[in-house]
Amino acid sequence: DPENFKLLGNVLVTVLAIHFGKEFTPEVQASWQKMVTGVASALSSRYH
Repeated sequence: DPENFKLLGNVLVTVLAIHFGKEFTPEVQASWQKMVTGVASALSSRYH
């Protein structure tokens, strides 16, 4: 389900933020969010 791809991406970013703490800067978060959004979009476009 395409909505689950988005949810999984958000969960991944949250887990990374918790794991890396202060090292997970807003810039790093934005980069990861951009990547997981792109992956979710690509997966959703191929979902049947």
